[in-house]
Amino acid sequence: MRDFRRIFMYAEKVKEKAAWFDEQERDRIFGFIQECLTDMGINPKEIHMDCLLVSELGMNSIDLADLTFRLEDRYKISIPRNGIRESVRDIIPDEEFSKGGRITDKGLVLLKEMFGGDVKGIIRPGLHIHDLSELLSVGAFVYMTMNQLLRKSSMNKEEGPFPLSHDCV
Repeated sequence: MRDFRRIFMYAEKVKEKAAWFDEQERDRIFGFIQECLTDMGINPKEIHMDCLLVSELGMNSIDLADLTFRLEDRYKISIPRNGIRESVRDIIPDEEFSKGGRITDKGLVLLKEMFGGDVKGIIRPGLHIHDLSELLSVGAFVYMTMNQLLRKSSMNKEEGPFPLSHDCV
């Protein structure tokens, strides 16, 4: 029970910190991502915050890496290559998040909290650890970028950086 309370407290903390960004900043980051995806051949009319990069826009691992590199270069940040997995390590240990390559019930609760609910039916029992990239949406990249900018700006502050999260879907 204590672990679930930590998960919900974590989510509230992240939402509070994300509120530091105004809508204009979020929209600027979204606009840059939209520009990048359009350069990759994706129709700009298909690009919105909650569209899934892999299943809906047809991106592959090379495309995701390209988008990540472009964001890192533009904003002078570092986006974790395993962003979802890295962020949950700050909350629960690996053995509580997944067993035998499958996300545990506790892990599913954490993912739903991090993503503001189920992401189009993807967060379900039996979810494999290798399928976490299916959760990546345009909004996820917007909020990963925002989070890394917050990390960068808070590195010299007493409370330090905090893990990645978003509530885009």
